[in-house]
Amino acid sequence: MRRLSITLFSGLFLTVYCQAALEIHRLKVEYLTAPLGITEGAPRLSWELKSAVRGARQTAYQIRVASEKAQLSSGEKLLWDTGRVASSESIQIPYAGKPLISNQCVFGKSKSGTNRERSVNPRWASGRWA
Repeated sequence: MRRLSITLFSGLFLTVYCQAALEIHRLKVEYLTAPLGITEGAPRLSWELKSAVRGARQTAYQIRVASEKAQLSSGEKLLWDTGRVASSESIQIPYAGKPLISNQCVFGKSKSGTNRERSVNPRWASGRWA
């Protein structure tokens, strides 16, 4: 059985469009925070939102993934950009970007619905693939 060892560090740019001020919280990959040994070729992303405003909710999101931090802001050479997705979903969104490469570093940041930037550098490392 041929095995491929892949390690990658990742992040994403996640914009949440909302009715009130929301903060992205507990960003996860395959239900885990900063996991090691993810074997999924298209890892699923999840996040929680918190707000001081009662009844605040997400109405849309955008996810961006890039191999360099500067690319997240410029929007150039992105590995994945969902564009604005009108959805309240925040659980198990499958990565659908360019194939991830062995030892590829991937960076990200997020913005909440209030456009207050906050760094979110979730990391995951994929395990051995059979």
